[in-house]
Amino acid sequence: MATDEWSDALVRVLAEARRAVAVAPSSFDMPTTVADSRIDCAESLDWLDRLPGGSAGGIVTDPPYSSGGAFRGDRANSNATSKYIGREQRKNYQTDFAGDSRDQRAWGYWIELMLRKALRVVEPGGVACVFVDWRQIATLTDAIQAAGWILRGIVPWDKTEGSRPVLGRFRSQCEYIVWASKGRMGLDRNAPVLPGCIRASVSRDKEHPTQKPVDVLRIVSRIVEAGKPIVDPFAGSGSHGVAAVLEGHPFVGCECVPHYATFGAIWLGETINRIQSNPTLFEDVEATQEPLAGLQ
Repeated sequence: MATDEWSDALVRVLAEARRAVAVAPSSFDMPTTVADSRIDCAESLDWLDRLPGGSAGGIVTDPPYSSGGAFRGDRANSNATSKYIGREQRKNYQTDFAGDSRDQRAWGYWIELMLRKALRVVEPGGVACVFVDWRQIATLTDAIQAAGWILRGIVPWDKTEGSRPVLGRFRSQCEYIVWASKGRMGLDRNAPVLPGCIRASVSRDKEHPTQKPVDVLRIVSRIVEAGKPIVDPFAGSGSHGVAAVLEGHPFVGCECVPHYATFGAIWLGETINRIQSNPTLFEDVEATQEPLAGLQ
């Protein structure tokens, strides 16, 4: 894309979609349509406190795991990206991410606090889906119940055989989605039967070091009843929002790092523009990141 075309596209996204880009939110309303979806630049716990109660169909989120280091020094490393990305690929990630330096006990307190705040925002019968790795899965299943949710299960995400081969070890090829509900879930929910295991490789074309594939997130988003808003307190580079709107959900996310909040807001806005150009073809809209190359 030429520079002038990129500039025109950026202006159009920001003006037409009226997206808030890397600024503090001016409104904490829950979006009611896909077109109103947004990503706010804010601190997640304070942000959750200001969202209206009982207004979301569910929370789908990928919080910092605070794992990946065997020792205290690893967790305290000033660069969180280095714990999860190999040396050869680190040069592709110029912006680090926040909140990844807690030990397991502190992480448990923190994630329970977040989940308790999220419980207030979600409607009765709504759901929570939280990504996690094997190191924190026991802590998360305790925390989600302590926060008042009903634990419903664990869905493995099989990242296929391309992940972290180490001789003499089992391959570390899975992450997990712990899911729960706010109280009873009726059998008449407007949601499909979903797979108990998701198999999809990790994309190498990603802006955020821990960015999840849109195809995986689209599947996860379907557990939220059709058309109801999805909340993500850790929006990162915006892939959760892109997946949500492609599935017809209004979306509101929060990201504290301005670079990622900006990237995610523009990617989300571009996706909404594509949907609006042909609203009957949700399934066929590509979630490409190509128009965003100018931010990298």
